[in-house]
Amino acid sequence: MSKLRNTVNRILENLQDACARKNKAEENWYIKELFELTYRPLRRIAAGNLLDTSLAGEVATDALIRAKKYIHTFNPQKDGYNWL
Repeated sequence: MSKLRNTVNRILENLQDACARKNKAEENWYIKELFELTYRPLRRIAAGNLLDTSLAGEVATDALIRAKKYIHTFNPQKDGYNWL
């Protein structure tokens, strides 16, 4: 697994733990870290798959919002980058 994928997994595991403990400050910190690390790559992937590439930013942002909402379904044994 690449360094990026390992880092994403670590952040997602920590976010999952923070959400389970209902620690909002930590949740927000990990979401910010996840955003800074993955927004551009997710936006590029979205732009490559959309007819209207101007929506790529919205799609990338939505993926990160959904990550927070569904973090309880994340399996740390799997690739977190693909999970996003």
